[in-house]
Amino acid sequence: MELHYFTIKRQTEYLNQILIGGIIESCFTQRKNELIITIQPKQGKVQEILLSCHPRYPFINFREVGKRAKNSTDVLGTLIGLQISTIQIMENDRVIRMEFSNREVIFILQFFRQNSNFFLIDQEGVIVASFKKQKKLEGNRYEIKPPQAANPLSMNESDFLATIQKHPDSALSTILKKDLLFLTKIVINELEFRCQFPLGNPVGDYDEVRLSYLHQEMIGLLTAMQKDQPRIYSLNDRPRIFSLTELKSCQEYQFKLYPDINEAWAAFIFGRLKYDRFDQKQQKIEHTIRDRLDYLDTLISQLKQMPDESEERARYQKMGELLLAQMYSLPEYVDSVEITDLYDPQQPKITVKLDPKLNLQENAREYFEKAKSVAEKRREVKKRLIDLEKEREELEQLAKNIDQDISLTDLNRMERKLAERHVIQTDVDTLEEIHLPYKRYYFEGWEIRVGKNARSNDELTFRNSHKEDFWLHAQGSGGSHVVICNPQRKESIPGKVLTYAGTLAARNSKAKHSSIVPVIYTRVKYVRKIKGAPPGTVNAERIKTIFVELKK
Repeated sequence: MELHYFTIKRQTEYLNQILIGGIIESCFTQRKNELIITIQPKQGKVQEILLSCHPRYPFINFREVGKRAKNSTDVLGTLIGLQISTIQIMENDRVIRMEFSNREVIFILQFFRQNSNFFLIDQEGVIVASFKKQKKLEGNRYEIKPPQAANPLSMNESDFLATIQKHPDSALSTILKKDLLFLTKIVINELEFRCQFPLGNPVGDYDEVRLSYLHQEMIGLLTAMQKDQPRIYSLNDRPRIFSLTELKSCQEYQFKLYPDINEAWAAFIFGRLKYDRFDQKQQKIEHTIRDRLDYLDTLISQLKQMPDESEERARYQKMGELLLAQMYSLPEYVDSVEITDLYDPQQPKITVKLDPKLNLQENAREYFEKAKSVAEKRREVKKRLIDLEKEREELEQLAKNIDQDISLTDLNRMERKLAERHVIQTDVDTLEEIHLPYKRYYFEGWEIRVGKNARSNDELTFRNSHKEDFWLHAQGSGGSHVVICNPQRKESIPGKVLTYAGTLAARNSKAKHSSIVPVIYTRVKYVRKIKGAPPGTVNAERIKTIFVELKK
């Protein structure tokens, strides 16, 4: 009922008492779908009107002047300096018409659920400006087809019965909504509750006694909606229904009375928007947790199914020890040698592959390094499993908590926890990233930044990086600068992280369609801006090169 014709009519009457004779001082927007007009009334201090084109919650509210945001934009400048002479609602439609003493333009406020807008029209009805779709609408004639339905308040009982009984095979509720004004879904539901009989049957099923009783209740309800105190019906502290009168069908709800439409309407809209944001955030966190748990389950399963590499490690270790034990009887710089397996009681001969560029001692060291690498890899897998299972436990607990009755504070706390793990991005981070000259990625605990364009490449490298960070770029190709943040000032980067960052550099370059891309890297302190060169053009020293494979 927050967008019912009578709601807008009563709000128009409220504004009419306050704003007639007032002079418009400014007109600006600072949020999507929101227009603010400041007005100096005949008496008292400057106030403002907040107009919303929100697709779900369009409304108009008179309030104290708030602080104007820095990013606000002046719009509809023709309104500034005009003195309001009349404010009235168009008959039987949710459109407010505001006229001014100079009579050159008329301000039209159209409150339709999915098509709200605010227009300036001239005396011939031609649109000279609009808040939304300016280019599309300017120069068109503003026209609204008059409603075809009849006004039930102007009908006596006989007229009502005649209108309804024209359609004996149609559902009564459908005819009420289609052929009569003001009978929205919530009004029809209330009438059904008050009449104590269903309104969904064919009209022919109802005798005149019932239809007469329905007419009586309808007139009473519509009359009350135009004069009673507005109220908000809530369930579990959430505003559910805005009403212009008592709704007997909402006995299980709590309700609060308000002194006027202006205050009630604002309380309902802002309350709904608050809980809409709450629900959106809750759903976002629920989906994120569910997706992350699915990912963790898959990864943990894969890690647990990895083969036990202890035999491989033992084999490499044995090869190295056998080479050292028998090196004085073996030839040097060959592809392979046959040696005696001293660990086997039968001491058979086995073939050991060698690197012909290395001597026997160096080949033995290579086998020891392989054994060490296999052992380290196994330790990493075990540590990774422990970390992943711990994370899964924490996420499962969060999933249980979010299903309970939680507050917005609890949701924000959950969001921060997930953001710390780089599982989710908060709304603040999202807005911040829009204005940053780079995109952020996270891998193995390292933050990696990728420039968005040539100019942002310069900002990333020379203003948003530390001299000890690592810098990467696709060799010989135009593309993004990539920086691996190094807050701990480490001397080297793990190979996986370097490869990941190199892949980002390759994918954000003109060489992104190649299968293998050379990527150079160095410290930021060795990158110099070339004087007079285009944005993003640099000279890098002490570079090294890696080759990354771009899989399709």
